[in-house]
Amino acid sequence: MKIEQEIIASIRKIIRAVDIYSNRLKEQIGLNSSQLTCLNYLSEYGPRSISDLGKMLNLSPSMLTNIIDQLESRLMVERVRSDKDRRIIKIEMTKMGEEILSNSPMFLHKKLENNLSDLSPDERKKILDSLGLLITAIEAEDVDSSPILASGENVVGEPEITINQDGEFKPKHS
Repeated sequence: MKIEQEIIASIRKIIRAVDIYSNRLKEQIGLNSSQLTCLNYLSEYGPRSISDLGKMLNLSPSMLTNIIDQLESRLMVERVRSDKDRRIIKIEMTKMGEEILSNSPMFLHKKLENNLSDLSPDERKKILDSLGLLITAIEAEDVDSSPILASGENVVGEPEITINQDGEFKPKHS
């Protein structure tokens, strides 16, 4: 097998592993990675506004509103108005959300982060440089990144990047 084919096979293996993780997460606790990450941030940082959460999670307001709506409908979070300024609404995790989070499997990105920290700084730098080359090779420099490792999730919201017939990533509104 040519080295190029081995690289592509390795990328496919990574994508497949993320898909499998996302599917297991959905089966085990009924949440997707985006929802679980939102709960994790609320647990770690306490009640936050939607705009604060959006910045922390690198998600658009419409995508985050959808995630919050889904979590709220399952009684895992609630919207709470500030006593000082009724215009301010914070998202708070409920006891149900805390229970679900405490019973959830380790985040895939946390597992990866832990394993990467075991590598030397030089090894981590080589991986980062190689990933940068791959991103350039598929012309995906303008694709938004997120701290959430997830694939195959049905996230409602307008995608900011589309793929044209030539397989190139293009901004949606240009």
